[in-house]
Amino acid sequence: MNGKKAAVPAMVVSFALCFPGLARSGVSTGTVTVTLARTQKFPEPVTYCRLNMDSRGNIYPNVLATKDSIEILDPAGNVKVSFPNHNDPEREIATTIFSADDGNHVAVLVQDESRRTHGEYDIFDENGNRTLQIKPFDDDASGPHPSPSGDYAVGWWGADMPAGPPIFYDASGYRNKWATVVHGAWGKTWPTGYGAADVSFSPSGSQAIVIATKGTSSLTLAYDAQGNPLWSAPNGSRGVFSPDGQEIAQGYIDYNQPTFNGVVRILSAATGKILWQDELAERGNVYQFKFFSDGKQLIAASAHGDVYLFNASNGNTVWHWNTQLYPGVPKGFEMEGLWTFAATANLNTLAIATNSVKTNSGPNPTAGDDYLIFLSGQGNIISGVTLPPDSFALVGNNCVLSFSASGKNLLVLTRDGLRTYQINGN
Repeated sequence: MNGKKAAVPAMVVSFALCFPGLARSGVSTGTVTVTLARTQKFPEPVTYCRLNMDSRGNIYPNVLATKDSIEILDPAGNVKVSFPNHNDPEREIATTIFSADDGNHVAVLVQDESRRTHGEYDIFDENGNRTLQIKPFDDDASGPHPSPSGDYAVGWWGADMPAGPPIFYDASGYRNKWATVVHGAWGKTWPTGYGAADVSFSPSGSQAIVIATKGTSSLTLAYDAQGNPLWSAPNGSRGVFSPDGQEIAQGYIDYNQPTFNGVVRILSAATGKILWQDELAERGNVYQFKFFSDGKQLIAASAHGDVYLFNASNGNTVWHWNTQLYPGVPKGFEMEGLWTFAATANLNTLAIATNSVKTNSGPNPTAGDDYLIFLSGQGNIISGVTLPPDSFALVGNNCVLSFSASGKNLLVLTRDGLRTYQINGN
């Protein structure tokens, strides 16, 4: 990639869906027009992409990685930081990228995978300024994930080490000295047999929520920024903080139920007290969340295609929708689930990335078309876009899509480039 993004001729495709006669719940007869306004091509396939919002509310690719390089870009497409993306199987040198919960910091770990020595770990802000450097970085650690404050990170021991607690890293080394006892001798500060498995941060980075697992059991553990334990709660998986940092939304699977139903709950960030929880009728973990900007409503979604709007104060379900309700899938195919979703700041429009498979095609199903489905804030289908099979370019196990501040543009990473859709009528 070069320092300036290439100018790409605009591609305009008008697309509008209207569903006359569909009176069942979750389907609207209204029409929203979705137009493909632009496709930004990249010289090489993108292996990582993080979208960010500039001061005018426009979305732009802030971090791009290909097999050869990693670049941090400004809103104009100028490269602020560039370095090689090491991926050398013979030398076993690998580069891993981690994004902070605030979307403004990114971390890069370069390490010899066989010896875990002479590595380097750096955190950069959205302007390419380095906010933390740990060199050498010699731990056999999973992560570490950067804090939104940019001055520390949280990881945990790798697969070759005994299960154990999180590790809080900063420029001086370990912040939580109690976690550095070797061979799993963690004493009373860590539950026996559990291993740290995921982390999320409060908006300011002043608090970290760590999920610890042992088989199908899980715990939610809270720490301050220095790695000091604050509280623990039973169960849980990775969640998100409310905009004011006072509450945490989580989902997990209730393994005590034969159907393995999903559970959604909100905890107090200060105490870990469960403020409310709802055991759903649907199977599987609800693991994606987004709060309304004032924290009063909560969108939640599961890999099985369920989307919910909750009243965040009391847990009442405002509406529930499933991708199987989408009427645009051809006969002989069905929705497989849900990749991810994006929502406008006021939650008046949701975009859902999903895919279809051939019905009853076995353990290795035949891929069908991909879809972008647009819902109103009331849970009604208002539009949809059909894409060829395997169109979404996945980063990790997920898609990349984001609305502009106005909600009139949606950026989607596909295999042929970064698409900008204009949305009219929402």
